[in-house]
Amino acid sequence: MNGQRLLSGAALHLCRPLSTTILAEFPAEHPHALGGLHPRLFLLIVGEGNLDESAEGREEKLPPKGKLLPVKPSIVLSDGTFHGVRNGMPNVNKDNYITNASSMNYTTSSSMKWMDAAETNFLLAEAKLRFNLGTKSAQEYYEAGIKASFDYWGVSGADAYIADTEKRPLENYTDPYNNRTTNVASMLTYTSNKWEDGNNSENLKKIALQKWIALFPDGQEAWSDMRRTGLPGWVRISSYGYQSEVRDGEMISRLKFPTTEYSNNSANTQAAASLLGGADAAGTRLWWDVKR
Repeated sequence: MNGQRLLSGAALHLCRPLSTTILAEFPAEHPHALGGLHPRLFLLIVGEGNLDESAEGREEKLPPKGKLLPVKPSIVLSDGTFHGVRNGMPNVNKDNYITNASSMNYTTSSSMKWMDAAETNFLLAEAKLRFNLGTKSAQEYYEAGIKASFDYWGVSGADAYIADTEKRPLENYTDPYNNRTTNVASMLTYTSNKWEDGNNSENLKKIALQKWIALFPDGQEAWSDMRRTGLPGWVRISSYGYQSEVRDGEMISRLKFPTTEYSNNSANTQAAASLLGGADAAGTRLWWDVKR
């Protein structure tokens, strides 16, 4: 019953036009009142590599009163900063990172957005840059997306952030537990916030990076964008333990069909698997996953 109510609510949002004005005032959120946990929590993909970047400027305060309380993405540590944990580390003792790394600030009473004005503006910016669609310039949509994200979290400083010419993220990732550094510059989108007239390839990176930040903690959507565009990059895992699933240097591309489907719905599952263009494995790319 809760699932039906949730899907009905989502359908109402999805049937409406993607109005940045409406979404700015009423972000499409999943309130705890619908019952149960937000379904995307179960598919939350930890952001790979750019975690420290997402901490800069946007999550310092909770949103203004009157809005549904969204997730404040990460918990600030005692030194006043956010510290992410890179993916792919072998034999990790999670207890070592409980007090040294930022964690998801999410409870069963938290609401979590489906979509907001920031995401819509970044989609429009990409559409304008790639296909010349829309009534405004790509830069206008891009900057509106950043401002909408700042507004959603109730923080100031968007104009200064937009004008910042410092390139990010940092070239070296520092492990919050053992302080070991890893150079990740070649794996990630390395760019500034400031728009660069006439440099479409660089501006596309900026759109992807700022959208990635604004989407947090919606890891499912960020993962889809990463597969669709290859941006803003991810920290590579040098060696996977299951080569039959994902090759070295690649990322998980899809969720496999559940084994229960093969047992209970065998014919249809086999037919669906035959259309993948590869094995029913986590590393097989979907048809739209072509830009990496």
